[in-house]
Amino acid sequence: MNRFIPVVVGLLVGVSVFASDRFGTDHEQLSIATTGRIVRINATTRTMTIRNSDAVPAPNVPLLKLPQIMFPGRIAITLPTSSPKPAANGFSEYTVVTTNETAFQDGADPIRFDDFKTGETVSIHGVLNGAVLTASRLAKWS
Repeated sequence: MNRFIPVVVGLLVGVSVFASDRFGTDHEQLSIATTGRIVRINATTRTMTIRNSDAVPAPNVPLLKLPQIMFPGRIAITLPTSSPKPAANGFSEYTVVTTNETAFQDGADPIRFDDFKTGETVSIHGVLNGAVLTASRLAKWS
């Protein structure tokens, strides 16, 4: 019993240090490739709002559990995560940000940002940070 309390205190301190470092104000960035339909285009800022159905669970499939740390006595701490915000209809919406390095394509042909239209389906490769996707490649998808 004399060792149990220091071990528990050490674990709690270690978890809090890990959680404060990992889940601070800078969200973890994740490289992804996804497709979606263009909902809005802002030509001035060269951004788009894309809606896709990645967050919609299939019927009879349980939702993903958030990461947890389990302690003795079945005490669980759920770790926070960041993800795209679900729209009212259950779809995910991303704000796609383009840069000077973003490649715009229609098949293999290079195009410009102005060639994209609302309602088109696009393929995006980039880095996801919360609900903001910084595109390295943005392509029309037929």
